[in-house]
Amino acid sequence: MLRSTCIDDRNVSKSSETSHGEWKLKHDNEEFRVMYREGPHGTPFHTLLVEGYVDGPLDVCLCISWESALYKKWWPQSSFPPFKVNSSTCLQKVRIGEQISLVRMKVAWPLSAREALVHFFFFEYFQEYLIVVLVNTISDVSSINKASHGFTNNGIPEAKDVVRIDMVGGFALQKVNNERSNFRTIANMDMKLDFVLPSLINFISRQLVGNGFRLYQKTVASVSNRDKDYSKALGDPLFALIREALYASNKAGEVLEVHEPKSEALLLRNESLIERIQDDTHDIGKVCANDHAVEIPPQKEQDTVIKSFGEIEEEETEGSTQPEEGDNITLVLRCKML
Repeated sequence: MLRSTCIDDRNVSKSSETSHGEWKLKHDNEEFRVMYREGPHGTPFHTLLVEGYVDGPLDVCLCISWESALYKKWWPQSSFPPFKVNSSTCLQKVRIGEQISLVRMKVAWPLSAREALVHFFFFEYFQEYLIVVLVNTISDVSSINKASHGFTNNGIPEAKDVVRIDMVGGFALQKVNNERSNFRTIANMDMKLDFVLPSLINFISRQLVGNGFRLYQKTVASVSNRDKDYSKALGDPLFALIREALYASNKAGEVLEVHEPKSEALLLRNESLIERIQDDTHDIGKVCANDHAVEIPPQKEQDTVIKSFGEIEEEETEGSTQPEEGDNITLVLRCKML
C-alpha cells in the first residue's frame, strides 16, 4: 500500500489496480503532497496518502505519531465545519512496539461522533534507516483473545453512543540525516457512511490531512525546544532503541542517500555481481607477485551496489541527473606475497 503510488509499481501491478479508482492529487508543494483514491467499486472504502519531509530526528517523528495520548496537542481542531479530537488514550501496551489505542472525534452535524479502536504494530529495518508502523482498527472486541491476537480485550470498552470506523494502513519513516526524516502514511478507511460527498473528501484531504501534516512538522520542531510532555514520552524504550541504532554511531549532520527497499531483481543482480567480484579478486591474486598497487576500472553495476539507499519515493525515471565521470570510484588493491 505504501508503494502503490509509484509509477513502476502501477505498471507491474495493473491487474491489482484496476479494481481501485485512480489516484488524485489533492495538495502538492515542495515539502509534502496529499493524494486520494476511491476503493474498489461497491465498497465503502476511501484511501488517503500523505508524504513529505520533516525537520527532526526519527525517534521524535515516531513519538508524535505513536503517542496517542498526546494527539490533542497537534491534531487539527476545526471550528467550521466542526472537527476535533475529543479524547485519545492508550488502552493497552502489549509490549515494546505494540499497543492498543482509542481515539474519539467530534464531527459535523448531522453526523454522530466517530472513534477508532486502533492496533499499532512497529517493526524496523535499520539497514536502510527505515521503520514501519502497521495501523489496523479492531472491529469486533468480543472476538479478541490471547491465542488469536496475542493480547486480550481487558480494558477495551464497547462502542456506546458513537460509531466506530474501520481502517487499515500504516506509516513509514526513513532517516535522511540526523536532523531530517522522510514520512509517508496511507490509510484505507470505511467512515461508516452510505454516501460520501466529494466536498467531504476535499475537506478531509486538504484541511485535515494537509493542515495536519503542517502541524505535525511544527510539533516536531517544538519537541526540539524541550516540550515537557514529549520529552517524558521519549524516555520509552522504543525510542531509546531507535536512537541507539541510528544516531549513536553516526557523525552529526551526515547525509544519507535512501530509497525504497531493493527489488528481487536487484538483489539477484547484486548476488551475481558479488560472485564476479570474488572471481576477479582471485585472478588478481595470481597476477600480483610483488607489492604493487592494481587499479580496477569501475563498473556500472558497482554504482548500483554503492548507492544502496534512497528516499521513500518513486524510482528514478528519464530525465534524472546522472553522475559525472569524475565521481567514479577507483578501487585499489594491494597484494603482498606472504
